[in-house]
Amino acid sequence: MRGTAGGLMTGILMLTLLQAVVSSAGATGRLGALLAGAGTVVEHLSSPSIPAIPDLRVSSNITGPTTATAPVAAKAPPRLPPVANASPQPIFV
Repeated sequence: MRGTAGGLMTGILMLTLLQAVVSSAGATGRLGALLAGAGTVVEHLSSPSIPAIPDLRVSSNITGPTTATAPVAAKAPPRLPPVANASPQPIFV
């Protein structure tokens, strides 16, 4: 019984919201644009010619050298601060 009442209230609220959106002037144009955008998304997702996960290994819009062909710069070793006293010190005094 509780699920039925919740579903009924949700349906009433959704229909009230739809009435408020559609009843204003120019609402059909806005709703049509929204549905056209949703249709474009569905068409894009269901197209077999568009991959779901793009291949980022090779990009056709790069004009300069890629990381594979660019020369690697020589990296200097990190500089360490000089050690004042090289003898070990006790931890607890």
